[in-house]
Amino acid sequence: MRDLGLTGSKTYQADARLAGAVFRLGGYPSTVFLNGEGEETGRYAGPIDWFDPKVRGTWLERLR
Repeated sequence: MRDLGLTGSKTYQADARLAGAVFRLGGYPSTVFLNGEGEETGRYAGPIDWFDPKVRGTWLERLR
């Protein structure tokens, strides 16, 4: 996260057996974005290349 300039953010890896049901995921990998109150602010199904310019523009700006 530090490499992406998101020093105040945390990442979590959920147990796949529970995450699918809790977050109603359609498949793996999936990324769910939560705000400080634990509310979902976005989601992405599939692998993410965080260093891809399109990803940086779309998702990283929303996380700052």
